[in-house]
Amino acid sequence: MTRLRASTARLRSVVEGYSDADLFTKKQYAWTGSTTLGSYAVSCTSSHYAWASQLVRRFIKARG
Repeated sequence: MTRLRASTARLRSVVEGYSDADLFTKKQYAWTGSTTLGSYAVSCTSSHYAWASQLVRRFIKARG
């Protein structure tokens, strides 16, 4: 939990360093293609955590 909290704090610090325009303007950065930097951030963080926590719950349930 300590490591998770620390990485979450670091990530928040990075994301908060960007303006809303930087995060949510499509094609703001060439490497994001037609999507936004904010979309990438969600995909790599909260969406990933939700997916992983579902896997953990299924594993625990399967072990009974």
